[in-house]
Amino acid sequence: MVTGILGILLLTMLGMGCLQTGLFFDHEMYGVAAVTGGLCLAASAVLAVRPAAEGSKVLAAGDEAGLAAGQAAIRNHPSTVIMRSAVMPLLLLSIMMTAAYGFHLISGPVSVQGTQREMTHWSLCAAAGLTAWRLSRTEGGRSWLRLAWHGTGAVLCGSALLAVYGVLELPDAILRTADPAISAAGARLGGLLQYPNTFGAVMAAFLLERLFALPGALQRRTGLGREAAALLPLLPYAAALLLTESRGAWLAAALAAAAGLAAERRGAALLLAAAAAPFAGAALLYRQLAEAQLAPAVLPGLLWLAGLWAGGSIAGRWLACGLLRSQPAGAAPPRAHLAPPRVRLASSRAHLAPPRVRLASSRVRLAPPRAHLAPPRARLALLASLLLYAVAAVAIGSQIHTRLDPQGGTMASRLFMYRDAWQLFQQSPWFGQGGDTWRTYSFLQSQPYAAAEVHSGYLDWLLNLGLISAAGVALLLWTLCRAVSVSRQAAQWTPLLALLIHSAVDFDWSYGLVWLIIILLAANGETSRPSAAQASPDPRSRPPR
Repeated sequence: MVTGILGILLLTMLGMGCLQTGLFFDHEMYGVAAVTGGLCLAASAVLAVRPAAEGSKVLAAGDEAGLAAGQAAIRNHPSTVIMRSAVMPLLLLSIMMTAAYGFHLISGPVSVQGTQREMTHWSLCAAAGLTAWRLSRTEGGRSWLRLAWHGTGAVLCGSALLAVYGVLELPDAILRTADPAISAAGARLGGLLQYPNTFGAVMAAFLLERLFALPGALQRRTGLGREAAALLPLLPYAAALLLTESRGAWLAAALAAAAGLAAERRGAALLLAAAAAPFAGAALLYRQLAEAQLAPAVLPGLLWLAGLWAGGSIAGRWLACGLLRSQPAGAAPPRAHLAPPRVRLASSRAHLAPPRVRLASSRVRLAPPRAHLAPPRARLALLASLLLYAVAAVAIGSQIHTRLDPQGGTMASRLFMYRDAWQLFQQSPWFGQGGDTWRTYSFLQSQPYAAAEVHSGYLDWLLNLGLISAAGVALLLWTLCRAVSVSRQAAQWTPLLALLIHSAVDFDWSYGLVWLIIILLAANGETSRPSAAQASPDPRSRPPR
């Protein structure tokens, strides 16, 4: 029952974060913290106390079985298990940030209100992290985590695309401008977050998670319906990412995808083949909507979306099957061409005659091995995938050439902003000046630009907390390393990598929802971790030799 309550609280927290501008504004943050933060901490505390009470009761029994069970209960106590969790660095980060801003609040910060907001924000992150970790410890809790992840992505992406077609009234979901350096299409998609750059980074995270989950879903061969369902989220996520026209989000997604492909060497070809058709469909959809300045005719536009969506999913499955059917299901990796000979010793007659040696000559190939050629269907699938990626590149490149100019857009103003921020940091380099330090930039502004937020999460930490923030960056890197080592699946750590990269050039961390998504990613990584029983099986259960 407590697990269900925690799951509902986490869904409520994420739902309110989606519907209230990503918890960017102060009153939204305070409301969510007041409603869900305290309840999450209380419910998590109940679950934390329960294992200790059970262990004490078992130890009181006094017999050998009770002693062993009590020791197991202590080993599985949350205070012990959480130290090995991927969520642990984020919990330490939340506690450290709350304490640092509390110190600034006592000593007199530049902005009392900004410092109080940061304390509330990190307290909410601590409550969410503890809740997500507790849910990752049970099978029912893992179901809640998966529901929270996919539900959040569906709400953010679905609402944004429906707003483009006029089905939903979201007045600030689309940023319209006549400056071609800011938007090649004259309109950029911001969704419920009302900011295209951060919305693009979030869409990149959801796209990467679904993209690198494809090989596992397709290799299991669970049937046409489930395989097509695994491909369905790719087109809307990719289309939403393209419609943001965020160069930083595109670059972060590309770098994270390259790292993931390098890690998924065996499944890279299958992944690229399956994703080719959905990506081409997303590119064609982006071109059609960009030409209409994100204001298409409703019925024809929805029919075009449905056709591309269904066609991309079906074609993606066909291309994936072209590679999978070249090797039978469950087949082992091919063996080396030269196999060692079998040597059999007739040990029972060793005292009468020399041992007999039998060479399995049929296993030795003296001729040089022939080059393995892919079957015709696999070659056709690879060729079709390359053509689809070429179509996608042409469709996108014809629209965004003005956005690819490194000297245009907001690049120059950001460089001036970073220079002013560095001068502001030098005023208090060790401990910073508390929350919202950047709001004082007008006193040393060198060039005219409007920026209520410094466009770098790391630089914002440096201004607020000084060099102490280096410990926070180290904890984030620890979170990424834990995600890689614990889950060992690119679907779990590539989204986190994309968010960390994009945060270096924008103020994603000012959105509370972004931190909730990061926490959810770390907790979902726990669900793919093998259990202790699987990791170290009982030696008594092994078959006799």
